[in-house]
Amino acid sequence: MTMDDKNYNNVYAIPANYTDSGKILGGMLELRNALEAGILLLLVGYPELMWIPVAGTIRIVIMTLTLLPLGVLAVMGIDGDSL
Repeated sequence: MTMDDKNYNNVYAIPANYTDSGKILGGMLELRNALEAGILLLLVGYPELMWIPVAGTIRIVIMTLTLLPLGVLAVMGIDGDSL
């Protein structure tokens, strides 16, 4: 058997996180989506917090019902893309 007759094994293990560049929280969120969600929640949440003249508990319920779905939508994006 000569050097030319050796079988070469060119199989490489690809790590699970090879596409995680540009993502945060262990590759779960894209950085752009997280920034868009943060900015959107600040723009909508500040007026709700400061300008709605209701009691604190009701304000928290209103903010939960509006900001939580908005934040989830912004983080997930539409069809996997950013807003």
